[in-house]
Amino acid sequence: MVSYTESPLLSSLRGRVPGIPSEARHALCDQLEIGMRELYTHLPQKMSAFGIDPIAQLRALRASREGNFTRRMLRIINGLKDRHTTLRMPPPWSALVAYVPFVIERVYHDDLPHYVVTKQLFGYDEIPVGATVTHWNGTPIHLHINALARETQGSNWAAALRLAMANLTIRPLAYVLMPGENWVTINYVDPDGTARAVSTPWRFYSTAAGAQSHGSVKAGDVP
Repeated sequence: MVSYTESPLLSSLRGRVPGIPSEARHALCDQLEIGMRELYTHLPQKMSAFGIDPIAQLRALRASREGNFTRRMLRIINGLKDRHTTLRMPPPWSALVAYVPFVIERVYHDDLPHYVVTKQLFGYDEIPVGATVTHWNGTPIHLHINALARETQGSNWAAALRLAMANLTIRPLAYVLMPGENWVTINYVDPDGTARAVSTPWRFYSTAAGAQSHGSVKAGDVP
């Protein structure tokens, strides 16, 4: 088994995406606008329910010269809060999964939520199974999860929270925004009651056919 420390760093992908030509940006925005106006029957409902105007957002994106085009487009589509309407990123992003090497799940004790490490991935053992996570990068963990939930496609708050938990430490970059940070500092209380903190970087692996268990993406492979 390949260890976590042998996985490539997510930070190695940053800054390697050239700008999309303006003609391609315009075509993408135009086609999405046509699809929403003429084919997406839920558009009026979504606009009313969530106070959004994706047509206006697409037109503003088309006219903009700012960077982060694909990130902004993904936000527009995710803002529809519709799991059946998604934007799938092109290769190699479609095969990449960003992760930190543990799974956190929500459990309830005395009707209060607690966020517990339930799995360690790829041989990682710095945070023990059973540890209760209290903070993520200095933010109380429940507030961080609430912020993630607002970025998901969940059409109601319960669904949004469920998606946020699912994408908390494992994020398929085909559909989910790349984490904004290069590493995570976790504050937790271990099973014997001792408060601790540990930092670990985001890494990634590839699910592409023929990739090794963690895969690797060379700089030149990143569009």
